[in-house]
Amino acid sequence: MDTFEDFKLWKESTEKRTTSLHVKNTGRKYDKTGGKITYFYCHRNGYNNARGDKKRNMKMAGSSKINGCCLSKIRVYEEIERKVTEIH
Repeated sequence: MDTFEDFKLWKESTEKRTTSLHVKNTGRKYDKTGGKITYFYCHRNGYNNARGDKKRNMKMAGSSKINGCCLSKIRVYEEIERKVTEIH
């Protein structure tokens, strides 16, 4: 992949094919050389936190959270030259 746009197209097609979803929940990080690192985590990662005084019932399907750590994540590294490398 040559650009971040190419990566986004690959990510979208992979998510449709595998019925998965990876979301960016932190900002970009930068390494010593100025390269950008972006992390995308599985949307099922984490714990289901019930909020409020529970006036509403939980939806029938329940939460998509797995109440733990999902091992699936994508690390994207953008070099200064704007090349993109995906590590899955």
